Amino acid sequence: MKKELLSDLLSAAVVALLAAVVYALMKAFGRPLGDPWLTAATGITLAMIVVVALRRQLRDALLDRLSAYWARRAGGAFGFVRFYPNFRHAENAIRDNFSRAKTSRILIQLGRNILGGHDKALLFDAARLKKRSDETIRVLCAGKNSDQFTRQRAKDLGSSYESWMAAVAYTLTNIQALVMEGIAIEVRCHREPYLWRLFFLDEVLFIVPYIVRKQNEEHAPVIECRKMSQGQPSIYALFETYFEDLWDRCQPYACVDQPASETQ
Repeated sequence: MKKELLSDLLSAAVVALLAAVVYALMKAFGRPLGDPWLTAATGITLAMIVVVALRRQLRDALLDRLSAYWARRAGGAFGFVRFYPNFRHAENAIRDNFSRAKTSRILIQLGRNILGGHDKALLFDAARLKKRSDETIRVLCAGKNSDQFTRQRAKDLGSSYESWMAAVAYTLTNIQALVMEGIAIEVRCHREPYLWRLFFLDEVLFIVPYIVRKQNEEHAPVIECRKMSQGQPSIYALFETYFEDLWDRCQPYACVDQPASETQ
């Protein structure tokens, strides 16, 4: 958010500087204050400043309109509900659906910002409230032996192998804490590449594709889908089959009996 704000302010400052240059040039060529050309140039420049300052809001509003149109045209056939410009815009919807869901299935990688125990973790506090017997959570998260976690890849991305290992351990430790609090949560460790994060929350699915190597949450769109009737083409059903097949292929992580190791 701070980087986006600084970028907006810098862009607006550049346009404002250009406006001053245009104004000075118009005055230098003898254009009076009431001259239509000077008025038009000033008005256009001010409009540019407004557009630059509000470009993200305008973009988001446009995407909302497009997603609503797509939902009307394709939703009935494939279960599409909404398109979010990035993960930050979808966080409230994911958290609200998770809080209401009786059955939650989640596919993540490191997971520290999803089920980590810190204040900004998206679902940890909501998960602590799921103590009813009919509420279950299944989590597929990356294990320490994932092929994605190599020292060379960490170096290429400007990160560190040690920080990745610490993040995996941190997520698993916090999931273990949820189990100790009586939350019905199961976890298995996968070795999948960075393709997407999936949040199945009852009959709603949020798909978060990995499309950039760094800061994916700021750039990747989020697709919300709903479960369709049996026999209908469904994005939800396609990813559900993928999740369940992956779940069956991964070994359970013993959160309580073996908290310091993975069984996979």
